[in-house]
Amino acid sequence: MPPESDGARGRSAPAESCPVAPVRRPEPKNDFRMAARLRQADFRQTLSAAAQPNDEPWSRHGFLLALGHEEETLFMGLRGPGGAADYFGVRGAKWWRSPSTGDSRGTRGPTRNLTSSQVACVNLLLPLGDRPDLLAAMLRVLDPEIANVAPLEYEGPGRRAISAYVELEWTGRVGTLEGRGSRGDRATSADACLIGVTESGARRAFLLEFKYTEAYRVGESKGVGDQGEKRRRTYRRRYEDAASSFSGVASLDDVLYEPFYQIVRLGLLGDSMRADSELALADARVVVVCPTENTAYRNRITSPKLAERFPTASTVDEVAGELWKDSRGFAVADPKALVDAVRTAGGEAVDSWSHYISLRYGW
Repeated sequence: MPPESDGARGRSAPAESCPVAPVRRPEPKNDFRMAARLRQADFRQTLSAAAQPNDEPWSRHGFLLALGHEEETLFMGLRGPGGAADYFGVRGAKWWRSPSTGDSRGTRGPTRNLTSSQVACVNLLLPLGDRPDLLAAMLRVLDPEIANVAPLEYEGPGRRAISAYVELEWTGRVGTLEGRGSRGDRATSADACLIGVTESGARRAFLLEFKYTEAYRVGESKGVGDQGEKRRRTYRRRYEDAASSFSGVASLDDVLYEPFYQIVRLGLLGDSMRADSELALADARVVVVCPTENTAYRNRITSPKLAERFPTASTVDEVAGELWKDSRGFAVADPKALVDAVRTAGGEAVDSWSHYISLRYGW
């Protein structure tokens, strides 16, 4: 990694040496979640009559689809044979589904929940999977040094050779960070992974985590009980390793609060990828893709310990960035900025995708 003086944020002293009073901050209301659900309810009216649900109590929720018609949540070019469901199947990747919105078990394909962040990621990135020029334009929003993108090449299930510019639910080329689970299932999985290449030929992995309507409560530690001890055993050595991307300004216990817990695990996944010589990475960066309007996610410091440690910080971007040795290792991006870069670079060739993303999400 580059030295701290090159791109590093100013560091605050650990709480032990610089005690501060506990910080109490009001939790922003998640008005954006309601607005997004209403938008998706309007979008649902553009879909087939069969996609409108009639099963109780779920039919009362305008942002849910009828069971059996979940694939209508996908961009048209991603439906059917050779589409997103096959993409996931070839990779042994799992779709996010939840019984809390009436998703059926064992169904191959996406959730019925139109506000799914995973689906937003799929709709934004997968239609561009064969356009490295457009993907490079998108990555330049995050890093102006990117000249092009390189495919991820690896051996998938059944020893199938896979080469793709966009990998979804990515856990690494070989195995998982935890040594168990699989892509999207009980293992640290990035919503998407792309490899950007600079003019000088340096290869940088971008691990993207999409957040649409999500927000997390303050003070709900993932470090309690037996599961908390299991998490410490799994991640502490990696987090505290001198070669990790993390500065050590905050302890592992400090970050065992969502979304910081997830963000840190993605950073550890990036470290694992840097250690994989086959990928030949100079760097790995974590990017949370979240609408600017979702202030309940962006502006909520859920870890009381991090709030105390960084009393002048008010956003996830500011706090999480302090955890890295090099501040360029983490960023939060507005999806509209990524989409606009593709529109500019793609012109009329991306009109149908552009119209869909605008109608569906307002980006």
